[in-house]
Amino acid sequence: MPLVWFFYLSIWGYLLLTLNTIVQAAVATYTVFSEHPDDGGTPCYLKFAWLLYTVSTELSLEVTILYLSCGCNGKISLPSALVHVATSVYVLIDMAITATPIRLLHFIYPVGLKCLYIMASAMFLAAEGTNERDEKFAYSPFDWVYDRGCLKLALAWTLGGSPVLHFLVWTLSLFRKWVHDRISNLGTVNASVERSIKSKNVHG
Repeated sequence: MPLVWFFYLSIWGYLLLTLNTIVQAAVATYTVFSEHPDDGGTPCYLKFAWLLYTVSTELSLEVTILYLSCGCNGKISLPSALVHVATSVYVLIDMAITATPIRLLHFIYPVGLKCLYIMASAMFLAAEGTNERDEKFAYSPFDWVYDRGCLKLALAWTLGGSPVLHFLVWTLSLFRKWVHDRISNLGTVNASVERSIKSKNVHG
């Protein structure tokens, strides 16, 4: 596997999402079969799973947005779609059917991940890595040698774009909760009406 693969944001997103899926499955299995009583606090393994869910969800969506807006050049192959697009489809389905909450102030975690990626791209240059075209960067916006606006773009992406996307994800999670509450309330009302009808039939 070429060294440059480990410096592609899409690979980071794919690996984090895979790890998140494994951790979520492990946490669910452990919780179901664990004999330890719930002490009311949030266990460390749940905090880690929550953190991983937050960063992998946002990064998957961000990779898709960046890919469709400026990376695919109108041509989408199946392998590329699986890495850049299918992950977001999975994330959106997962958000729709699970109750994992998104906290607004947790935007600091995706921001921290972006900072790590920026440092990794600089390390890529220091290690004299090259991409498939023998260029000394994984992505042209992170050309630390010739692009003087690279740092400004990186800061804008990290401190501006990431919080905005996190806000959108948070809003989407609130909408999911609103839909769930509406459906739950509708089910409660229907059950109450059915009980009332049965009661009248019995006493009638």
